[in-house]
Amino acid sequence: MPKQINQKLAIVPSSEEKTESLSTMATGIAHDFNNLLAAILGNVSIIMRGIPADSPLRKNALQIETTAQRAVELTNLLQAYAGKGTFRIGMIDLNSVITDTLPALKVCVNTGITIECSLSDNLPMIKGDNEKIALAVSSLIHNASDAILGNTGTITIATGTMQSDQVRRDEACLDEISVGNDFVFVEVTDTGCGMTPGVQGKIFDPFFTTKIRGQGLSLSVVLGIMRAHGGGVAVSSTPGKGTSFQLLFPAVKD
Repeated sequence: MPKQINQKLAIVPSSEEKTESLSTMATGIAHDFNNLLAAILGNVSIIMRGIPADSPLRKNALQIETTAQRAVELTNLLQAYAGKGTFRIGMIDLNSVITDTLPALKVCVNTGITIECSLSDNLPMIKGDNEKIALAVSSLIHNASDAILGNTGTITIATGTMQSDQVRRDEACLDEISVGNDFVFVEVTDTGCGMTPGVQGKIFDPFFTTKIRGQGLSLSVVLGIMRAHGGGVAVSSTPGKGTSFQLLFPAVKD
């Protein structure tokens, strides 16, 4: 008679459970680190007040302060990934966010890349945090700029509206948005290198990056911001031809 082997089946968490677990961890880490960094910055400020302007120690204190401030920025990104942090919600015209952000974006993209806009008229208003939405759009623009190899290409920013049944609900779409709503979208399309399906399936994972340098948090932060706004992200990419990201926001009903 064959020997019976008792095996425990591993319960594999769903993608939603993994995301929720990572969000909880990110929120906890960001909260604890911000408390530690607040103590560091507070003490550095006191020390600097007691250091003469010509003291060589002042340079060291400034370096500590600058490093701690950068760490604060990183913990804020972790909170944004989790859809947490401080959000100042108001009525927003998405076209205005684009036009207000555009001058800074044109300076930040790689030389030789052209930014084009195609903004729809009379967009419905959305509810959200102007600063956070601008950060999400900026992250997509920077990501698109890095994807254009050789620094010769085009990034197109478009806005418009669609109904939920028009949303691309394929494997690349984060299907977390509600059904039956009208959506206002901003779409960022580049003529860059595109992504393979393997890379595309990982782009929203925290700290995943194909860059030699970088934190790999930008698209994770975009996802967190969209979750906090009750929206979603749709992605379409073809290797060698480019990538398109759509940020979908629930439209405010009249």
